[in-house]
Amino acid sequence: MNKQSKGQVVSDIRERIMKARAIFLTEYKGLKVGELTNLRRELRAKDGDLKIVKNTLFQLAAKGILPEIGKNVLTGSTAVMFSYGDPAAVAKQIVGFSKSHPFMVIKGGVFDNNFVVPDRVLLLATLPDRETLVGMLVNTLSAPISRFVYAVASPIAGLITVLNGIKQNKQTKN
Repeated sequence: MNKQSKGQVVSDIRERIMKARAIFLTEYKGLKVGELTNLRRELRAKDGDLKIVKNTLFQLAAKGILPEIGKNVLTGSTAVMFSYGDPAAVAKQIVGFSKSHPFMVIKGGVFDNNFVVPDRVLLLATLPDRETLVGMLVNTLSAPISRFVYAVASPIAGLITVLNGIKQNKQTKN
C-alpha cells in the first residue's frame, strides 16, 4: 500500500470515528470471509459498520480524537465496528456474534470518549434498546399522574356504587 492509499484509508477511518457514537474493537483471526460479511450486514441493519483496518492506520486516524488505546489492545488482526445509532444495539449484535463464533474476541471499545474494557461492552449489550428505555421512562413519569387520577376517581366511583345500591334497594321494596 503506497503513501497516498494509506492517507485515504486514514481519512476514511477518521470520518467514521467522528460520525460514530461508539466504537468497538475485536479480534477476528480465524473467521471466514462469509462470516464477516454476514456480521457486516447485521451491523448495517443496526446502523453500524465494520472495517478491517491495520492497527497503525487506526492509531493514526484516532490520534487527537479518541482517548489513548493501549498497545496490547491494538495487536493482531483487528476489526473495528462503528455504531452510528444506538450503541447498545450494535453491542448486542457483536456480543451475540462472538458467542456463536468463538474466534471473535472483544478487545474493548470507546463509548462517551472513554476507553471501555470488554466487560463493559458485555454490560452495554445487556441494556434494553433505546425505544424500550424511552417507554420505561414514560411509564415512570406517568405513574404518579395515573395514581392521582385513580385516587380522585375512586371515591366518586364508590359513591356512585352506593347510590346505585340504594336505588335498587328502594326499587325492590316498591
